[in-house]
Amino acid sequence: MRRTEVGKIAVEVSAEKALAVLWDIKSIECYEPKVDSALVIPGTQNKGTYFARGHFAGIPWGGLFAYELNHHGFYSEMKRGAFGVKVQGGFVVTSESSDKCLITHYERYEFPYWLSPISLFVRLYLHRAMKKELSNLAQLIHDKDFIGNEDGIPGLNPDSVKEAEIKIGTGSLHTQVGGMIL
Repeated sequence: MRRTEVGKIAVEVSAEKALAVLWDIKSIECYEPKVDSALVIPGTQNKGTYFARGHFAGIPWGGLFAYELNHHGFYSEMKRGAFGVKVQGGFVVTSESSDKCLITHYERYEFPYWLSPISLFVRLYLHRAMKKELSNLAQLIHDKDFIGNEDGIPGLNPDSVKEAEIKIGTGSLHTQVGGMIL
């Protein structure tokens, strides 16, 4: 069973600002309703992998994805996942003016045959999740704190996007997350 879902949303920011948010792959956990957490492992400046965990219609899942950033957005493909499901998708950002862009998001799923009896439910769930994802993404882009400009691309303020900070002097084996030393 195959399913492709495509959604579009117009956002009142420059294409460069939208791209800055999309190229921050870690932020997928902020806008993708099926993802609770993402661990990003950059390989090169434009390619890498990320491990995502989340819930698909309430069912826990996890998968390893390869991603590639490009001038118009990014593309990712699941390399290892649960239940025999294959996923690929991405974003394309098109500038409409200096302060408005159109974001197109596409996802392609290939489900194992044994899930065919629930195909209507899956189609409805994916459609709803796509709408929620684009709405979350638009809000995230509007809420981001941009500073400076490097090579025509706005930078994100590091203080507004950092998740944790390692305290100096706690040793190489200690990491601080959320105020707790692990």
